[in-house]
Amino acid sequence: RALVSLEGDLKGCYYPLSGSSSYAPKLGGMLPAEEAELSGAGMLFSCPDASASLSSGMGRHWPDARGVFTNDSRSVAVWVNEG
Repeated sequence: RALVSLEGDLKGCYYPLSGSSSYAPKLGGMLPAEEAELSGAGMLFSCPDASASLSSGMGRHWPDARGVFTNDSRSVAVWVNEG
């Protein structure tokens, strides 16, 4: 909530990962076009696949409660619950 309430140059949107059902305004997560855009800009993270990460529980409940906040000009990105 704190990020989506920012104003001025930091005003932007939260994009939950595809398949996420934990953010009511965007149930199901970001659209494929949004995912492609954020991935192409290097602003997106992916599901952990390393054995050590998975055994530590990093992928638990994937992708719920995970996403990316970006400001409208895409000059700022915040990974939410990446790790």
